[in-house]
Amino acid sequence: MNDPLSLKSFIRTVDDFPIEGIKFRDITSLIESPEAFKKTCDELTRITKTKFIIITHHALTMSRMHRLYGVTMAEQGISQLVSVDLQKAEELVA
Repeated sequence: MNDPLSLKSFIRTVDDFPIEGIKFRDITSLIESPEAFKKTCDELTRITKTKFIIITHHALTMSRMHRLYGVTMAEQGISQLVSVDLQKAEELVA
C-alpha cells in the first residue's frame, strides 16, 4: 500500500505478550494520530454500519466528527445536554 495513512503502519505487533503464543496488537500510535484515528472510525463505520461515540477534548478529532454532544451548566446545578450537527452549523455560517 502506498497510502501514507495505511492503518497497518500504525499497529505494532508484540510477539509472546502477555504470554507465550499471544500476539499483542499495540494501537497506541493509531489512537494518538487524529488523522489515522478518524480514518479508522470511518472505515469501521463503512464496514460495520456502526456509529461511534468518542469522548475527547482534542480539537482536531472533534472537527472530523459529524455531530458533537456536550453537557453545559449555564446555571449552578442545572445541566443541559447540547447537540451540534457540524454540517448544518457550517451551512448556517456560509
